[in-house]
Amino acid sequence: MALFAVTMAATAGEAYKTLTFPDDNSANNKVGGYYKTQEGGVVTEDLVWEAKIGTDSWAISNFNNNNWENNWTYIKCGSRKAATVASIATSFAINKAVTDVVVTIDKLSTPEKINSISLVVASDSEFANIVETVNADLGALAVGDLTFSVTAAPARYFYKLVFDIQKTGSNGIIQISKIVYNAEGEAEPETQVAKPVLSLSSGTYYGPIEVACTTATEGATIMYSKDGGETYHQYELPIAIGTSCELEVYATKDGLQDSEHVTAQYTIAEPTIVNSIAEANAEAENGTVVKFANPVTCVYQNDAYTYVKDATGYTLLYGKGLPAYTNGSVVPAGFFGKMTIYNDLIEFTTQLGNGIYSAASFTESTESVAPVEPAVVKVADVTAEKMNQYVKIESVTYNAAGKTLVDGENKLVVYNRFKGVELPVDGTYTVTGFVSIFNGTVQIYPTAFETPSGVEEINAAAQENGQVYNLLGQPVSADTKDQILVKNGKKFINK
Repeated sequence: MALFAVTMAATAGEAYKTLTFPDDNSANNKVGGYYKTQEGGVVTEDLVWEAKIGTDSWAISNFNNNNWENNWTYIKCGSRKAATVASIATSFAINKAVTDVVVTIDKLSTPEKINSISLVVASDSEFANIVETVNADLGALAVGDLTFSVTAAPARYFYKLVFDIQKTGSNGIIQISKIVYNAEGEAEPETQVAKPVLSLSSGTYYGPIEVACTTATEGATIMYSKDGGETYHQYELPIAIGTSCELEVYATKDGLQDSEHVTAQYTIAEPTIVNSIAEANAEAENGTVVKFANPVTCVYQNDAYTYVKDATGYTLLYGKGLPAYTNGSVVPAGFFGKMTIYNDLIEFTTQLGNGIYSAASFTESTESVAPVEPAVVKVADVTAEKMNQYVKIESVTYNAAGKTLVDGENKLVVYNRFKGVELPVDGTYTVTGFVSIFNGTVQIYPTAFETPSGVEEINAAAQENGQVYNLLGQPVSADTKDQILVKNGKKFINK
């Protein structure tokens, strides 16, 4: 195995293969994390998904694509909760001699947390026979094009980019938008059928699945087995799998060597039945997929955020594609999803992993109850114990610059989460919303700001006599801190 340092020289070949994002498989490879599972800061299961450009495919591990939402045209790696090894590997042998691989890095933070970045070149798709490893010079790492020069790879080799990253202070410290494989010479003809690619990776699924299989070799026939290779069938349509099994596939074509065999283990499981929101919330720490045996009541829905309650508490249902619910709609029993903790917030998500979603398990509401009223609280009452609850804070001061609600010495962070909600200017308001938490900081996601009656006349009440008033029109000391005050008809804040 040859070992070289990365160079920043100009490319020697011409662009031959290019991977950009979102890719041609973006409808099927949506993920929302930087690993699948971790324990004690150590990843116990990688998050693997497949990218495609035409018939070419890449196996991507521990990179987040944010479900391709919010106009992401890139992928990110690096997790604040665990050390990760992320990778981008060609699932196909490039049939020209690659001269260099160029990675476009759009954003880079805390580079001291990066152990190494390397390009691994191998003669096999499993990367068991490595012929060359090119290491990046981390001291010169910067935003822009990172070029790995290849010296020992003829045509029909495989290429894997590996990013070894420590546990970081924030997620997604490396952002990549493009990878270009430059090559030279003539394309070598195929001698072996291209290895088949499965539409679903090994893993646990809830309910029957269908697995599509493709090969980049035109005219090849795909064969599959669900009984350990004892019996093979010709592939024609996506393979229906209703019980746990190991799927084995290969492709064949006259005049070429059969492809490598590909295997995947599919476990078909049943969700854990829960009878209340309290039972579901208790499963969040374990990342359990749960199925509600009881109906719940919708409190609020805005885009991917649906808040529900029952007699035992509240929870957040996160996911798009749910039926339209309004305050008081009864969400029928039978829906399922994964309970999880996202940046300290307990939520139910329809994303089950492996590109599978459970939004279809929700059905339209056929009955309703009285709309849920928010609980009236003070800023001091809003704690993590009220997570996901619907609350109202009356006549509270809003500091627009700091995006906080202020009540004496007590402050509450305001985060504008919901579409259609606009944050107002400084003033006194009655604020309605949902209690949230982000990395230990309790917040409120407001649904409405209303002006209490009489506030419009506060300035008039603050007569030009030098007296200082708060926004409720009450006389206060001129030394009062961190509140919007009125003196001689003008507002100010003492810091």
